[in-house]
Amino acid sequence: MNTIPEYILNILRRLEAAGETAVLVGGCVRDLLDSAVPRDYDVATSALPERVASLFSHTVPTGIRHGTVTVLDFGEPVEVTTFRTEGEYRDHRRPETVTFVSALEADLARRDFTVNAMAFDLCGEIYDPFDGRKDLENRVLRAVGDPAERFREDALRMLRAVRFSARGFEIEEKTLAAMRKNAALTSHVATERIAAELIVALTSANPEKVTVMFSFGMLDHILQRKTVAIDCVILRKIPQNLRFFALAALLKAAGAIESAERFARALKLDGKMVSLARATGKPAPQTRAAWKFFIAKNGETAVLALAAAADAVADELAAKSEAGVTTVPQNLEISNLALVGEILAGGEPCTLGDLAIGGSDLLVFGFRGKAIGEILWALMEKVCETPRLNTREDLLLEIRKISENHD
Repeated sequence: MNTIPEYILNILRRLEAAGETAVLVGGCVRDLLDSAVPRDYDVATSALPERVASLFSHTVPTGIRHGTVTVLDFGEPVEVTTFRTEGEYRDHRRPETVTFVSALEADLARRDFTVNAMAFDLCGEIYDPFDGRKDLENRVLRAVGDPAERFREDALRMLRAVRFSARGFEIEEKTLAAMRKNAALTSHVATERIAAELIVALTSANPEKVTVMFSFGMLDHILQRKTVAIDCVILRKIPQNLRFFALAALLKAAGAIESAERFARALKLDGKMVSLARATGKPAPQTRAAWKFFIAKNGETAVLALAAAADAVADELAAKSEAGVTTVPQNLEISNLALVGEILAGGEPCTLGDLAIGGSDLLVFGFRGKAIGEILWALMEKVCETPRLNTREDLLLEIRKISENHD
């Protein structure tokens, strides 16, 4: 088990010294037991929020209505939350009311999954009323109590379940069935949160698990076509930062979205992601020279995104071809990503900056303004086709030819 930071121990000690129960709860306990480094630490306590604030010098009432006070006494911000039970979830996201309680088990009973419903105290004792440690060891994701009730309370939990699944957990049968039945409730979740869970799942060890989001209909309110079944195994072969574009290509091929760009916009992704998604909407080049010219026009990241998208669709077509459904329209001896990687690693000229001449050389021939850019791009296309032409002498010769024709 990893060592708990001293600033966390200091908070637990002060609460315990004041006669209160204080424990670590949730994800940090799961991570500690799993020999992982927690991203943050959450403290739960029998102390009421006002009592917590009185025991520490620097606090912020970040969620006082729900019992949460952020303690800043030891440098790092730490959320300290009073043991509580929760009332009705009318919006399928947040409880209308909370009731502060003194019993730790009642607090753990309101949590989403058994692996997140454990607590850990200063003495090293683990509180595990729902056998979360056993589920953690077996890599099983099981809802606490009635899974349907947990998901009706907070629909985000279903998306979190997919994310855990992508990290290597097997979703328990009843939990999975409840996800299928209540999938439509994810329309109550903020789009930004949906996008965040999707991206994290895509960049995990088992990205193909995102299939559940689409086959169950969790994103029906975002997609063009409802409840689509796609095979996402190809995503394992795609670099993590490019998997979204490969997924979008699969969805488009299945008729679930109009374009990768619109999908990125619908998920409210940032401008860079939208721009890259737009690039994947362009036809995939069919030759080495065309790929190089695409790099020149759009940049390395965009070409990698398009190559990932093209590979995903090609893999899907290949699988269908093997099943006798269709034929593969292109040569798959080398993947598009491998070809682009080879081009980028080989140092082949594929940007205007790689040309052996520049705009100033065109000025000598009397070219001005827009004509300079047009000629440079024409030369770039020639060099992409025939790299050996990228010498100053050969390119000046090409410019002379253009100049003579221009006259």
